[in-house]
Amino acid sequence: MPEGDTVYLAGKRLRAALTGETLVRGELRHPRLAEHDLTGRTVTGVASVGKHLFTRFDDGRSLHSHFRMDGSWHLYRPGMSWQRPAYEARAVLATAERVAVGFALHDMELLPTADESRLVGHLGPDLLDPDWSDAHAAEALRRLTARGDSEIGPVLLEQRVMAGVGNLYKTEVCFLRGISPWTLTRDVPDPAAVIALSRELLLRNADRPEQSTTGDLGRNQHWVFERGGQRCRRCGTRIRVAEQGESVYARLSYWCPVCQPGPAPAPHPPPRPPPPLTLPPSLRIGHGVLADRVRPPPAGPEITGSARSRPHASPNAPKWRSPTAGAAATPRTPAANSPDTSDELARLSGELAGRQRRTPRAAAANSRGAANSRGSRRPAPSPHPVAGRPPSCREPSTRWPSCNREGAGHRGPERRTPPSRQGGRRRRARDVRPCRAAAACRAGGWRRGSGPP
Repeated sequence: MPEGDTVYLAGKRLRAALTGETLVRGELRHPRLAEHDLTGRTVTGVASVGKHLFTRFDDGRSLHSHFRMDGSWHLYRPGMSWQRPAYEARAVLATAERVAVGFALHDMELLPTADESRLVGHLGPDLLDPDWSDAHAAEALRRLTARGDSEIGPVLLEQRVMAGVGNLYKTEVCFLRGISPWTLTRDVPDPAAVIALSRELLLRNADRPEQSTTGDLGRNQHWVFERGGQRCRRCGTRIRVAEQGESVYARLSYWCPVCQPGPAPAPHPPPRPPPPLTLPPSLRIGHGVLADRVRPPPAGPEITGSARSRPHASPNAPKWRSPTAGAAATPRTPAANSPDTSDELARLSGELAGRQRRTPRAAAANSRGAANSRGSRRPAPSPHPVAGRPPSCREPSTRWPSCNREGAGHRGPERRTPPSRQGGRRRRARDVRPCRAAAACRAGGWRRGSGPP
């Protein structure tokens, strides 16, 4: 966010370019101000209060603008190209010789000049006020010491204490005074010196675009601001950086642990464990998709996990009841060759998981393949003939490439690569993988081209 000296310098340039001039073009490209036209109005003055800017006109109205994070005012000659895109322009005030364009001005309002205090009356003393006096310094000191239980870093950013200080000057003032940004305000030695130093730094940079706090001209001439991980210019210690503040008002604070002794930021709390994984009701056993395929447990004594998992449970263990048998139905013992209940549930769960993993695109491809197989002489891939055994060499399979020859070095059948995958050129492609089905057939004693026994 621009500091108070940036807004002060913008107001100073607008004042020199627009004061006393009549606008030949006055556009306000803001949703709330689009119906207002300032063409023909004369600019009587431009004033800055903290980070707020007021452009005053001869009809008793003022245009209020706030820079927020990325707002700015640019001055151009007529016919010059703008440095920022036109869709970011929110205000265009043009005279016969100059064009003032306000970019990304999120807070704009056209109000009577007498009501300007409604927007800035809550602010503390402006550190760049030309009429600064001891009364302003005393008022700023009173507001600063009234927040003794708060950390000095966020307090300096509070515009209700003193207007114009941003994150840059907050960080540099704490370094030059040798205090940690996490020091409580009541523990800060000589708070009046903190206010005087803040005003001095703002005044030094009020007339130049580059903000320097080290005394050297140029960009990025700071002691610790935006120098996290670099060496301190005074002692050589690594500069640390941490977030300070609450929620959306949090800002990055830079400090040297040697030059700024005092409290350090609290360590981040450990991450909370993830919540327990729970299946939605539609995927639970006995609900949704599986409701009509899984028999509910019988009423009566609870069936333990060991009795369910063993195929041959104890004769005294309770058995499953048919859901349609009613209360008078007798317990039914599963047949010897019927699958176990746990195996049935595992099979259904695997089938449901396969349905969930199937994407719409894969389902469409499968449907197209099934449709093509109906009208084609080529048989569709058959399921695995025997669990745990590979199919024969000539039998199509989804796991092993079909072939007509034996040998571990066999390249397999030729296939044509789709044109969409070869850049528009048709060419032959070979499966360079060795034939695994033939080796498995020989190991199992099967004949080439025949199915499993």
